[in-house]
Amino acid sequence: MNNPKVLPVAFSMLWLPITLFAQQSDQVVVKDIQISGNDKTRTELILREIPIKKEQKVDTALLESYRKTIRQNLMNTLLFNFVLVDFLRDDDQGVVFDIRLTERWYIWPVVYVEVPGGNVNTWWEHKSFRRVNYTAGLKNNNFRGRGEKLAFYFTAGFENQYVFQYDILNLNKTKTLGLMIRGEYHRRHRVYYGSMGHQRLFFSSPDEALKEALRSSISLRYRPEIRTTHKISLGWRHFSINDTLMALNKNYATVDNNDFLYISYIVKNDHRDYKAYPLSGYYMDFKARKFGLFNTDTDHLLLKTNLRKYHKLVPGKWYLAASLAGQTRLGQYLPYHLAEEKGLGYGRDLVRGMEHYVFDQTNWICIKTNLKRTVLSEKKINVHWLKNDLLGEKFSKIPLRLYANVFFDAAYVDGNQGEELANPMVNHWHYGMGAGLDLVTYYDKVLRMEVSRNHRGDAGLFFHFIAPI
Repeated sequence: MNNPKVLPVAFSMLWLPITLFAQQSDQVVVKDIQISGNDKTRTELILREIPIKKEQKVDTALLESYRKTIRQNLMNTLLFNFVLVDFLRDDDQGVVFDIRLTERWYIWPVVYVEVPGGNVNTWWEHKSFRRVNYTAGLKNNNFRGRGEKLAFYFTAGFENQYVFQYDILNLNKTKTLGLMIRGEYHRRHRVYYGSMGHQRLFFSSPDEALKEALRSSISLRYRPEIRTTHKISLGWRHFSINDTLMALNKNYATVDNNDFLYISYIVKNDHRDYKAYPLSGYYMDFKARKFGLFNTDTDHLLLKTNLRKYHKLVPGKWYLAASLAGQTRLGQYLPYHLAEEKGLGYGRDLVRGMEHYVFDQTNWICIKTNLKRTVLSEKKINVHWLKNDLLGEKFSKIPLRLYANVFFDAAYVDGNQGEELANPMVNHWHYGMGAGLDLVTYYDKVLRMEVSRNHRGDAGLFFHFIAPI
């Protein structure tokens, strides 16, 4: 026993079973995935969002992480009001995941009032109900229980429009391919034809339509992973424009009657914890749209990207968010009737504090920051009279969250030479800051009330209905 090599070998032989036992004990087998509450939604659709499979071996240290991921993925389908996920260990190195769902109400009458451009604050300056759209129709957000979206609605008021859309979530067995078909008809008697001093200019003609448009598109979606989506779309547009608009703005369109094809591509990488109002994670997208395939009268390429980051400074209390968005155009100038609502000052693409201004230029960059503090963590209010055999708990449990926040935004808009005469704030940086309250409730509803001030000294109270970043 004097051989010096014997001791290490003996030690290794003693250590080997201990190591193997430790490795085995660190893993468990998923014995079952139990799902309840999905009265309408098909089980295979739910399983697509779950990153583990039955009989799969998983590390015990990752069980809690899987639990959180499953909940986030299912909430982000926007098919459920509540998702509860638990896991149960047994004595046979196994684990059972228990998923309890509260489905939403999926079939909705489409009845709402909308401000064109999505900025209620600019509309409030004039308070003209002639500049409002009134929409009615019907939509199903979970058609056939497959997560498919089927909608038809018509709009009257500021513009007349008819829209049909059918979004098929899964075409193949692996549920990685989807298809969307959309058709639209628009007829407008009152049209935005340009901007002056960063305010939109209107022209009305009660006797004849100023603009008519037909649009159709088909989109193929590829989702190789839960968090990554690619979509390519091919569309056709036909428009007819009244000569008066061409006289009011020589850049409104290149011709008064045209047909053209377009193709677009978008890729999204979405790691947000909750799409409607994220507090952690990140989101990235890139979009490219080519107007005018095989058409020299309409030949433009539009590029846009979004980067958003959300961070929990103190979980449950303090949160920080920041975003960078930018857009540019390649080729000749984009006619105004295509550029409208693609500039800065529409939807989420704006500097808070500058809601009363629009920038119709297509080259811009926007930076947004947000620091928020939880005022009311998620609280469920039970409304018992809304609970019955038909509705179940689809409306009777109302989740509420409230956040106070401060923010600072900045943006730069690049304008062509000469555009400063009509809109003098192009080719400059713009800033806005303020504080506000965000109320978040079910069915992805967000209400924001903000007091803000911009670098020009303008201050005001503003309301929004989407997450700020």
